[in-house]
Amino acid sequence: MSRRRPIALLAALGCVALTLTACTSIPLKKPGTLSVVVGFYPIEFAAAQVGGTHVTITDLTKPGVEPHDIELTPLQVALIANADVVAYIPGLAPAVDEAVAQNNPKAALDVTQGITRLSAAADGAQSCPAGQSCPFVADPHVWLNPLNEAQIANNIATRLATLLPNDRSTFTAAYTALRTTLQRVDTAYTSGLKVCKTRTLVASHAAFGYLARAYDLHQVGISGLNPDAEPSPERLAAVAAIAKVSKVTTVYYERLVSPAVANTLASTLGLATAVLDPLEGAPPHGDYTTQMLANLTTLRTGQGCT
Repeated sequence: MSRRRPIALLAALGCVALTLTACTSIPLKKPGTLSVVVGFYPIEFAAAQVGGTHVTITDLTKPGVEPHDIELTPLQVALIANADVVAYIPGLAPAVDEAVAQNNPKAALDVTQGITRLSAAADGAQSCPAGQSCPFVADPHVWLNPLNEAQIANNIATRLATLLPNDRSTFTAAYTALRTTLQRVDTAYTSGLKVCKTRTLVASHAAFGYLARAYDLHQVGISGLNPDAEPSPERLAAVAAIAKVSKVTTVYYERLVSPAVANTLASTLGLATAVLDPLEGAPPHGDYTTQMLANLTTLRTGQGCT
């Protein structure tokens, strides 16, 4: 039997009994706000934009940490157990999935509702059948299509309005403003990636399936969905062959994961490398929107777009 629920309750009770200093790792909920616990940065961004001063947000993924394999502390489990909303993407961080299911299922919010999921197989090329459960492992990186990020924000705004119905118009207005901004990002991608020398996107981590599908690119992931997986010699050879045929000039790697795999392939083929940030953590500068536009600039250079 799992011990996560008792741990959560003990941690929460401990913070009530102990001094404020002893519990500084748990943010205090501001009076009159909703406690929103999020799995990682793209959800935090959306929640902050639509929730504003009506929410107190806690991100379970620490800065500089890759979210796929996070392990939760007892205090973080306590946060989940006592949250008004736990916004997360099922399949991205198994520890979060388990903690929500065991400790606070009523607060759970799958932010991918209304988003067509892609398969983790075949570099994210297969869609999940409409209205059916995916018969495969679904790629969780939905936020890298800005219109999907807008849907994430919509899902959060809808839940907040359910909990604070008197503020529904505020949440709706904030969501509408964010959606307009994200639609501009989508338009920039559509225009900026319309004409490119190569439409094959080679990345060390196959996180860009949704972006590739939205803008007519073909993603080829060296290490697949798991950024820490070591590619086999056969996989490296297969990707190298695709890169040659597709006249790829750039291999992309991400900020929070070692570039060793990308460097190995690039060195072998005499290609350039560039950082393409999957936004699994907060960017070093700016926010989701500015980093997505920075990614577009990187892609236009790497793909030879005009």
